[in-house]
Amino acid sequence: MSKKSYRMPTVTLAAMTDISTCIAKRFLALQDWKALLIIMLEEKLLPQKTLTGQKRVFAEIRFRLEHLNEEEMDLLANSELLTQRLIIHLAACRAYQFLHIFIVQVLREKMQVYDFSLNIFDFQRFWDEESTLHPEVERLGDVSQQQIRRAVFRFLAETGLTDSNKEPKLQTPWVSHELVRVIGRNNPEWLKIFLLSDQQISDLI
Repeated sequence: MSKKSYRMPTVTLAAMTDISTCIAKRFLALQDWKALLIIMLEEKLLPQKTLTGQKRVFAEIRFRLEHLNEEEMDLLANSELLTQRLIIHLAACRAYQFLHIFIVQVLREKMQVYDFSLNIFDFQRFWDEESTLHPEVERLGDVSQQQIRRAVFRFLAETGLTDSNKEPKLQTPWVSHELVRVIGRNNPEWLKIFLLSDQQISDLI
């Protein structure tokens, strides 16, 4: 897995479950990112119309998937849709520290006090707090903040942590025993990104 650093989500953040799963399956067989990109382009497997767009999407998915270990990649390639989405969520949280902290410190904390509503002001407060600590956030303007917020809210809906991206309500997704086993064996702290309480995590592992 890649070394973790503070990196912001992109304004085009999306789950892209189908193509991410396809890339994971092919990478497990090939074990070569450069060769895989060539194959994906030649076989026209990337949905974007332009070559630049195809390469950008591939680079984004590769960056996330490099934060998974081989067992997690294998589970992504061979599990049902709900688990695939949560593994993509795991990869994104590892790739983007901003997203990880927002989910654990804001969303999960709201769940603990039975506050299931997620709104713009929750994101705004978190953004302001992070901007005092990280230049990666501080140097971005209002337009970038709004774009990233919309992308994050959409991503949360796509991966099942909220019921929609408009007036979203937080919800705890169904987490398979296999996913709990794979994550919990290495670091059960990562189970918090699924909005599980300490007691729920304890019961699962």
